[in-house]
Amino acid sequence: MRPPLTDVARMEEFDKVRAYYALQGPEPGTRWADPIQTGAIFELITRWLETNDPAFMDHALIYCHDHRLPVLPCLMAHVVDSVRLRQTWEKAQMPRPQRETIKGKAFQIMANLLARGITKSHASEIAAIWTGDVAGRPMKASTLEKEYNNTAWPKFEGELRANSDTDSDARWIAFAKSARPITDKERGNRRA
Repeated sequence: MRPPLTDVARMEEFDKVRAYYALQGPEPGTRWADPIQTGAIFELITRWLETNDPAFMDHALIYCHDHRLPVLPCLMAHVVDSVRLRQTWEKAQMPRPQRETIKGKAFQIMANLLARGITKSHASEIAAIWTGDVAGRPMKASTLEKEYNNTAWPKFEGELRANSDTDSDARWIAFAKSARPITDKERGNRRA
């Protein structure tokens, strides 16, 4: 939560909202909003600034829509900030089933690479790169390497070896070779 707005900051924000919604309208001598509407928009903006809760900007958009008011620049700047914040939260708060699906795919990549003779350490690094670059959910290689043996995938490595053919082997080896260098952050801390 942000600290409360100072009186000066509140007045500056009010002046912006008033200038856009109460003083200038679509034609000279008109205004977009009456004083009550202007106050409502101002209150929603200040609540957003004090709480960092994007719901206030959602409500401001709905308010404008319901009252047939345009979304003017003084409001749009805050709406854009609230959308960016929400997107940041959504990336950080990916639903568990989606996270588990990505982790499962990373383990599948590791199993296929291990079946083709790639070391476990290197396979976990390639899978970690994939989780960040392709899946959008970065995972550390050290975590993947540590958790791999607790999955069902090690049991399938022999079956993957037995069912592999020259084409699939070549594709997996090419996939491994095409991986960019791993960063220290993606590698994580490997412990014995």
